[in-house]
Parts: sequence; structure tokens; C-alpha cells
Amino acid sequence: MAGAACLSDALIPLLQKSSQPRIVFVSSAVGSLTQTLDPSSSHYGANAPAYKASKAAMNMLMATYARTLKEDKWRVNSCTPQLSATAFSKGVGRDPCIGAVIACQLATGEVEGTGGFWDKEGKIAW
Repeated sequence: MAGAACLSDALIPLLQKSSQPRIVFVSSAVGSLTQTLDPSSSHYGANAPAYKASKAAMNMLMATYARTLKEDKWRVNSCTPQLSATAFSKGVGRDPCIGAVIACQLATGEVEGTGGFWDKEGKIAW
């Protein structure tokens, strides 16, 4: 999360030159406080507290940038690609290309708004 903050701070001066500046943070639904506390959620029983906390922190980082940059017409959001078949998940999950769609939509302006946490279905509670 600190790396995402440092990189964002370094890139903001460059991104400010855009007529439609955007930042998209890749997070995870396991960082959702709402889903962590909801017994009907698939993330309710998930352990890995440090990972979950880091993703919750990523969402707070996004919210802070969204609030700070809102006056300058920035769009700052976070998204979850959901479980993707990568080395991190040991090949479990879906094709990473599917998970990348929401990040691309947020980055290109296909999804409007700022300060949201998104998955392929739409805005989700964090």
C-alpha cells in the first residue's frame, strides 16, 4: 500500500496535465469491511488478516486521494479483479484478462464517478 501511495504521489504532477486525470487502485473484495462482517458473504470466513488489512488500507488510500483531488475533476477509484489464476493464487481462479476489464473501464472513463470500489458487477460496499 505504501508503494501505491509513493507511486501515485510521483505520478500526480504528470497526470495533472491530462484533461481527464484518473487513478485506479487494484484492491480486493477481501478488504471490504462490509463483506468481512457479513455472514452471507463468501469472504466472511476468509482468514489472512494482514492481506485483508492491506486491501482495506488500499481502499482508504483511494478514498483519501478521491476526496483530495475531487475539486480538480480527477476520477480516483479502486477495483477488485476477483480471484484470478496467477502465481499468487497457484493457478486457482479465472482468466486474469477477465479481472482486468473493470480496471481498464475505470482507467478509460467507461465507468464514471470517483471514490468507488468496483468489480465487474458494479460498485460494491467497502
